[in-house]
Amino acid sequence: MSHPPFVHTDEPGATGYRGREIGRRRFVGYVLAGSTLIVAGRYVADPEQAAAADKLPVEGGGGASPIPSNDMPSDNYDFMDFMREQTRAVTPLLTLEVTPQGRIHFDMPRNEVGQGVEGGVAQIISDQLEMSYDQVDVTQSKARVDMFDAQLTGGSSSTYSLWEPLRELSELIRQKLIGAAAKTWDISPSKLRTRDGYVLGPRGKKMSYADAGSIAASAQNEFVGTMLNAAIGPPKRGVIGKSVPRKDIHAIVTGTKQFAMDLDIPGALPTMCARPPHFNGTVNKVNNMDAVKNMPGVTDVAVMNGTHRSQVVAVRANTFGQCIDAVRALDVDWAVGSTGGINTDQIFEKIASVALPMEPAPPGSEVFENSYKFHYRTSGPLEPNSAVADVKPDQAEIWAGSKIPGTPLAMVAEELGLPLDKVILNVIYGGGSFGTLLHGDRIMEAARASKAFGKPVRLMWHRTDQLRFGRQHPGSISHVRATKAGNSVTSYTQWHASGCCDFTHSAGDVISGRLMKKDPSHYWGNTSVTDWFYQIVTSVPYNFGPTRSALTEVFEYDFLPTGPVRNVYSPDVAVARELLVEDLATGFGMDGYQFRRTFAKNPSMVAALDAVAKRGDWGRTMPAGTAQAIAIHGEYKCQLACLMEVDNRPAAVKAHEANGGIGPRVTKAIFAGAMGIPMNPDQCKAQFMGGMMDGIAAAYAEVADWQDGLPLQGGWDDYGWTRHWDCPLEYDFIVIDDGSLVPSGTGETGNGAGYAAAAIALQKVLGKKVTSLPVFYGDPRMPAATIPKTPSMPQSPTRILPH
Repeated sequence: MSHPPFVHTDEPGATGYRGREIGRRRFVGYVLAGSTLIVAGRYVADPEQAAAADKLPVEGGGGASPIPSNDMPSDNYDFMDFMREQTRAVTPLLTLEVTPQGRIHFDMPRNEVGQGVEGGVAQIISDQLEMSYDQVDVTQSKARVDMFDAQLTGGSSSTYSLWEPLRELSELIRQKLIGAAAKTWDISPSKLRTRDGYVLGPRGKKMSYADAGSIAASAQNEFVGTMLNAAIGPPKRGVIGKSVPRKDIHAIVTGTKQFAMDLDIPGALPTMCARPPHFNGTVNKVNNMDAVKNMPGVTDVAVMNGTHRSQVVAVRANTFGQCIDAVRALDVDWAVGSTGGINTDQIFEKIASVALPMEPAPPGSEVFENSYKFHYRTSGPLEPNSAVADVKPDQAEIWAGSKIPGTPLAMVAEELGLPLDKVILNVIYGGGSFGTLLHGDRIMEAARASKAFGKPVRLMWHRTDQLRFGRQHPGSISHVRATKAGNSVTSYTQWHASGCCDFTHSAGDVISGRLMKKDPSHYWGNTSVTDWFYQIVTSVPYNFGPTRSALTEVFEYDFLPTGPVRNVYSPDVAVARELLVEDLATGFGMDGYQFRRTFAKNPSMVAALDAVAKRGDWGRTMPAGTAQAIAIHGEYKCQLACLMEVDNRPAAVKAHEANGGIGPRVTKAIFAGAMGIPMNPDQCKAQFMGGMMDGIAAAYAEVADWQDGLPLQGGWDDYGWTRHWDCPLEYDFIVIDDGSLVPSGTGETGNGAGYAAAAIALQKVLGKKVTSLPVFYGDPRMPAATIPKTPSMPQSPTRILPH
């Protein structure tokens, strides 16, 4: 059941979860044979599923009369539901182990790429087992083809999809530990309890989890489904809902965290690639192959297939500096690839050609309509594409970050002609991802290089290659129309035309990936997935009467190097929608807050709007040249509102530009979100902040400007990232309790809300309609492109520090 949401006080010790009812659950599982207690799960359908959340009526404001809208597909089944079902299906493959030291070990089928999921799952386990968060160890699972898409890391789904299985597995272990102590003490289990890693009994009896675990260990696999029939109950409030440090925080700040390039794999020497000056280019001839092979430190040079039907010249040397010197010295005759000398204008002509036509509006309606253009954006995680590979004739082993490792594992096996069990893909921590690690580009290239050289390689892309050949967020044109009659919005339509987003990483298995790109139906295979994905991740959170939203795409999946970079469709869809909502608010004689509060569908969203309006003192008299903006976005079961303030007065702009920024200064950002149980409030705050930072960049200056077959931008200096001097001077975050007992996703929703708020704020202070983003694309104040396309990477650093 749901209830009217209330604002979490955000004060130490305060709780928003008191007095809730929860249905009883049956859970079953297995005890696995071994010297320690290991349990695996088994999902059974819960006959007491909670009813769907009530949809509370929203009172109209300013005389407006909202007309209830039809549900969008994501209102009833979204990507989070999909991932939960996939995880449930493989619950027997998830295991928890009590080690001889009394610690709990979980081999996590998700990739920690900086988002903090490792800490989140440790919180779930430690809370249910009533033990210290520090006593839970989480490792990265190797690629497992039997996990299929349940090993996918993405879409803010990890914590949500692992929530139930981990709580059930933890409770299973807890019951077994109690049972072991009860048998030892000849006491009824009902008289025992657990606390701080011990089973406690009457008269001071106490048994550690280590001792109880050794007693409960089984000599053979054991089905324990009939032994348990108890309520897991709500979180015990041990660590869930509290801000605890990340598991990896010490390793990060001390520089000891191990990424792929940090591993000491014998014989794996640095390897880098020279890439063509045109996307999809190939090698006609290397004119100085022998000379480069004889350069200092160089051990091997070879022409091989790269990514996206391109070819590269791979160089292996004793140091990365020697690799860069060799790549820059290569004299290569490149052949122009199938993409040719494509440029930005040509790309958008093709996108516009597949846009759906908007049918005539109902007679007598007042029409609010606009098209919004979103440029391509590239990706640049802190760790560029990297992988270590050791390919031998009869086996291969690879080390790399991977958010969907089953697919590249099978692709490597297929290409090398090896059985699946002869290829090992060790999933390593990733230094950021933004969708890049969903594709196996670096893994395939490392495997090819190792095979070509017959030696282990430590392959790393140059930053310039990452920006120009790495995965990009596809550009799009979103056409939005709403009609008004009387005091109501009577219809809403959004046709989103986009460059094709490459989903050939599939949902976790190589078979579906192959089907998606198998000629001649490769276009339709990929598009069938993108259409489905669009519908389960985008939403229209307003009561606007009859509502429709659809996606059309134009390109083959590998026409350009696209991917789910910082989310896929929903941020641009949200920005287009929220910009048109500003026009609607004006048409109704209301401000942005009043209008959204009146027409928002979800009561939790209304609570979030109220919270940011109150905290941000919405509607106060602002100095000329400054503005407030407000936007909402719902995604991954999270309802989020963002209030942002910007300063476009000459002094602020001058100071901003003096530091390298462009245009108005963002001075304040406040988020309020309903996210079920906020697993770790500090982590949620950081997630929304990270999404907002990307949103500000996308609104202001972030663009991959395609010219003559490649993006002009090739480095951190000439790409429009959000810098420190672009960040809001004030940032705040408010938790809205929506009554849910499950955490939502938080990783991506902040991007759509922050992006939309920044775009609206710019529209207000600049005094012009924003219809193309980034707003300052083409502005002479934007950083000039400085890195040439040939050679493919700039000179390696020559200034050596004394330490």
